[in-house]
Amino acid sequence: PSHQPAQQRRRLIRKATKESKSLQAVIKYHHEGWPESSTMIAEPEAKLFFCRRFALSVVEGCLLLGERVVVPEVYRKRILKQLHKAHPGIVRMKSLARCYVFWPRIDADIEDLVRACPKCAAAAKLPTKAPLQSWPTPNGTWERVHIDYAGPMNGVFFFVVVDAYSKWPEIFATPSSSTKATLKLLRQCIARFGRMDLLVSDNGPQFTSAEFRTFLKQNGIQHVTTAPYHPASNGQAERFVDTLKRALKKINEGEDLEETLQVFLQAYRSTANPQA
Repeated sequence: PSHQPAQQRRRLIRKATKESKSLQAVIKYHHEGWPESSTMIAEPEAKLFFCRRFALSVVEGCLLLGERVVVPEVYRKRILKQLHKAHPGIVRMKSLARCYVFWPRIDADIEDLVRACPKCAAAAKLPTKAPLQSWPTPNGTWERVHIDYAGPMNGVFFFVVVDAYSKWPEIFATPSSSTKATLKLLRQCIARFGRMDLLVSDNGPQFTSAEFRTFLKQNGIQHVTTAPYHPASNGQAERFVDTLKRALKKINEGEDLEETLQVFLQAYRSTANPQA
């Protein structure tokens, strides 16, 4: 249903809710009153809503838990597939689901799906090293920006830009990671979001060239580079690059790279970042 217009999605959910024995039982209890104990509820799945009964509402025939749509059984596998489309991993899938949808045992269903996925298993995250440099929290967006490169993959580099305050990421696919290519992409960022106060990068040649330093000086941008042997101190970009690399490993041969990047970014940006 997620690919269809909102009005049509509501109609399909409403119809499936009406045909769901368990959800109709929940709606009946919602309208007529809940029993004193869950042990008095015969329908097994309806029983699982008892502890959440005060957060339920019915809007246009659809059952809601808070602002989340309670998905009827017939659409749950399809919703799981959509949540898993970018292979975001268990934590981000749960976070994304908690923004929009609910059904009993949804967390367990997400865990089972991800653990059974060969791509997710192959790209399982290695233990994260603690960052060697702790950065202060900025006062606002675009105050401090971290940049890095991932790749190459099939001849393509990925220029990664992460705002330290909001954790908002941008990815630019480019055939070159040269200073010239980097400055072109950085100018696009500045044109779109404004000039950053502080730029953090590693000691890559494109970030330490005279041309790069001149550009930053002309634009009044401070530049901090990480220790030569400790790129992990470029924490914000480093963490996102790690996430991106794992996502790139899950791309099937022949898949459109640009489309895959957009799906990945949409999923990443749609989930709350606990550090933001």
